[in-house]
Amino acid sequence: MDARRLEAAEKELEHWGDLVALYGAAGAIAALIAAGIGPLHPEFTAVPVGVALVSFVLSAVILLCRRELIEHLARELGAHTMPAVWRFASRLNRAECRIKTAHQLLDLVHQAQVPQLARFHLQDRVLAHADDLTDVARALLLLETRISASSLVEVHYLLVRAVESPLYNPTADHRELSAALLRIRAGIGKASDAVEV
Repeated sequence: MDARRLEAAEKELEHWGDLVALYGAAGAIAALIAAGIGPLHPEFTAVPVGVALVSFVLSAVILLCRRELIEHLARELGAHTMPAVWRFASRLNRAECRIKTAHQLLDLVHQAQVPQLARFHLQDRVLAHADDLTDVARALLLLETRISASSLVEVHYLLVRAVESPLYNPTADHRELSAALLRIRAGIGKASDAVEV
């Protein structure tokens, strides 16, 4: 990610954060007004309650959009210098998150091997890469193993972004899964962009 795109992304994240704070504050003020005038004039509470609800909903939607942007940026080289992106990648490196992610990978492989189990992933792709997925899971479980932030984010992407992930989406090119696993494995044992807990 070049410096210009990095600066633009930082400004966009800051803008989304400001909007979350603004709508959250507006909602809180409107709720306080509704609580203050409610006992005296209940007929006038509908407007501030409505403003509070709309403000809180807008704040939540913007917060989700901001998180979406952070997850997208986390896959970009160089974006981990942004505090919000770094915090996201750091969270993925926490012991409890690594263990949970490892178990998700192992469950995926297990489900693909048992035909009777209901599944959402693409069985043929999981089976074709079962060894790689298992190796990544084992690396995640060995908490002393350093794993680059890029690799942690890539694993997260494969597991949770079902619409885009080649593990779940049949229209995604199967070679994307091979490429993603190569990128992940390249970051195992590497300290270059590893994040500290």
